[in-house]
Amino acid sequence: TRAIPIIGPIVGGVPIVLLALVTQGLGVAVAVLIFFTCLHFAESKFLMPMVIGDRMRLHPVIIIIVLLIGGEFGGLLGMFFAPPLAAIIRVAVRRYWLTRVQQGKISGA
Repeated sequence: TRAIPIIGPIVGGVPIVLLALVTQGLGVAVAVLIFFTCLHFAESKFLMPMVIGDRMRLHPVIIIIVLLIGGEFGGLLGMFFAPPLAAIIRVAVRRYWLTRVQQGKISGA
């Protein structure tokens, strides 16, 4: 359900909640809905940015910002390509900076 940003969790959660409603009743269905919502929130706002950021050596907040920018400019495709592009830019800037430091054009690292 992560592949479809806005409606994916709804598409994945509705059958689960309906099944709980039909088999267990309203109380369990509400509990399942709350659990599913909290789980999705924790995964999308904390876990995924940390995992992606760790693999690409980018801070999770940067990943969230990059995903928002990518989504704004390119939709789903922009969100897909934004984190790798940010990692490439990070590596390019770091290499440029280190090269300039090694050449003595910039002091400090």
